[in-house]
Amino acid sequence: MAMQIEGWQKADEVAHRLQLMARGLNTLPKEKLSSVCTIRREGNSILIENNGSVFALVPLEAMLQISNGMLGLIRLIEEEDKAEAIAFDQALLTRTGALPGMGLTSNLDILDLARIEAGHNTELRKARPFGVRYQGNIGHVQLKQGDPN
Repeated sequence: MAMQIEGWQKADEVAHRLQLMARGLNTLPKEKLSSVCTIRREGNSILIENNGSVFALVPLEAMLQISNGMLGLIRLIEEEDKAEAIAFDQALLTRTGALPGMGLTSNLDILDLARIEAGHNTELRKARPFGVRYQGNIGHVQLKQGDPN
């Protein structure tokens, strides 16, 4: 009997609820995660029920580690889901001369897409989204000697 969670947003919500319950920060005695799944704290463990039957009884410390792992995987899924938006934002940073190595992602496929977008998107090449550039003098220090008294 497998328990499925639809969408990374719902999985993120479930992982955060599991963390709260494992840390003892959730005051609800029983929480419904979906129409068929509920969780509750049972002493030093968390009980997960699916369709009314026990799915898992997990110690609190293990649940914290599981939920942290879930959150890491959820972030990767979210990054894949938003790859085009991340690539566009990265291309915008590249075109505006942001610090080299300042990246929104470490995913090489998304970085390649951003590199292509930065080089070939004509609207992005024309854009100056951060307004007028600074026109003051940089590095010209003027020293004046005053009266020592």
